[in-house]
Amino acid sequence: MQGFHFLGRSQVVRQRVLIPSCVGSNPSAPTNLTGVYMISYSKLVFLVVCLLFCTNLRADDSGLCTTAFIDQVVKSKYEDGSQVASLWTDLKTKNTVRIKDLDSNIRPKMVTIQYLIESALAALLSNGDIKYARAVIYTPLPPTPLRADNDNLNVLVGKDFYEDKDRMQTILDRITSVKQYLGSGGMLYSVYNDTKSAKHNVPGLDTYTTNISTYGKALIDNPVQKIQTRATGASYIAECKDGTKMFFSIKGNQVNNTKSKTWSLSYGSLANKKLNNYFKKAQELYKKSAGIAFDFQ
Repeated sequence: MQGFHFLGRSQVVRQRVLIPSCVGSNPSAPTNLTGVYMISYSKLVFLVVCLLFCTNLRADDSGLCTTAFIDQVVKSKYEDGSQVASLWTDLKTKNTVRIKDLDSNIRPKMVTIQYLIESALAALLSNGDIKYARAVIYTPLPPTPLRADNDNLNVLVGKDFYEDKDRMQTILDRITSVKQYLGSGGMLYSVYNDTKSAKHNVPGLDTYTTNISTYGKALIDNPVQKIQTRATGASYIAECKDGTKMFFSIKGNQVNNTKSKTWSLSYGSLANKKLNNYFKKAQELYKKSAGIAFDFQ
């Protein structure tokens, strides 16, 4: 609540004690204490209301079914203070995280959060804790996890990337999480630049085509004439069985682009006004750019 000054409890008590003392020592002093008490009381009420509002807003995020699930996974899989654990704590607390760094430093932890989101959605769809989930992967080429297989990993990325085990692990992790998500009933729109007119072969395109056939209506192939590269990334929405609605978004570079860039993550309940506004901008982008109605049922 930056910009506001709150009157603490100790200040209120001190005013209420000292003022009568001064009045008592000077019988001729004015005895109009009502204004003082009203000012103190009104500030105290304002403080309580603000605290309740902030608490309720945070409860909406911490109460998300996805948050509880990922908390358990992070606690069991990653050490306290690790890059992934720290990033997850920052994200669920602040709702938005932006980081600029070398691709080798930033990709592993940012994409791991995406992997955790996809894994959580898959598991919660399977056990019925999520009513439904939708996602859009918005990239220059078809989604990397759906083009990758054991025989083509070395042609999907550059030499430096291929020799970096941390970055390669993000591809391997997401091959699993994306397929689990689709196999559990999640819907995915694949939006990318139309490759039919491309003069070069897209690595893994045959594998991608096979996956389209495998997952049927769950995987919607949606090539466009040209994506907005500034929006490269993915977005996910889901509704927990208690009615709370989750939104997650990641913006960064696809694996064939390893230039330094500011990456961003957004996550939380759509009861959060700021996050809801960001979600609406994503909706507008996907509708205008790809003709997708990215919304809840």
